[in-house]
Amino acid sequence: MIVADNFNEIYLAVLAKLRYEPDYIVDDTNLFDKERVSGFRELNGFQFKLTDIKNNLIESEARGFKIGYATDFFNYVLNGDDEGVLKNPKATEYLKEFKGRNTQYGPRLHKQLDAMVKELKRDRGSRRGTVMILEAGDQEIFEAKSTGECIIEYPCTNSLTFSIRDNKLNLVSNMRSQSAALVMPYDIFNWTSLMQVVADILEVECGTLTHQVASLHYFNSEAPLVEKILCES
Repeated sequence: MIVADNFNEIYLAVLAKLRYEPDYIVDDTNLFDKERVSGFRELNGFQFKLTDIKNNLIESEARGFKIGYATDFFNYVLNGDDEGVLKNPKATEYLKEFKGRNTQYGPRLHKQLDAMVKELKRDRGSRRGTVMILEAGDQEIFEAKSTGECIIEYPCTNSLTFSIRDNKLNLVSNMRSQSAALVMPYDIFNWTSLMQVVADILEVECGTLTHQVASLHYFNSEAPLVEKILCES
């Protein structure tokens, strides 16, 4: 497990571990996933802790990080405001539906966030401060994606669990899958931003983000980018 007080350090350490010490190297030929065709390198069941969530940005020029888009996307996740998402053609995939079901995080968070916050206000030692993202009904997407019937993504995030300890708000983010090189910087920005929103409501300081991923990976097609990022450090 990696522990650091800034995310840039974690980001580089994760990419280096994937590059030089992956748990698995998977040669994939999944024709329904254009990225997986190239295969991928994976850390399985990986965890890291960010102890200062205000240091939540990467510094890589090779990767780049668009703070405007990150802010727009967080507002979409928090409020369901899709105006910012529509600026990015790839991100519009998040707005698609299949048989009346979509996998947008915003509406799912909205349905549970108030109750979760009330629980933590009522019991500051609670272990129940959980928001579920992945739903049982999402399983129908498996077959539909394999037949090309739908293009919406099976949610990458399982759950978010908040707790107050030593008068600070901690968060454990639990993901089934995460793209380390490309997507992780934006996911971490989302979860740390959400921590700040919830902490402000509860009138406590922010503590630690513990991030857990079943499959933390980068695709072989992204290897040249990863090399550039690591060479910068």
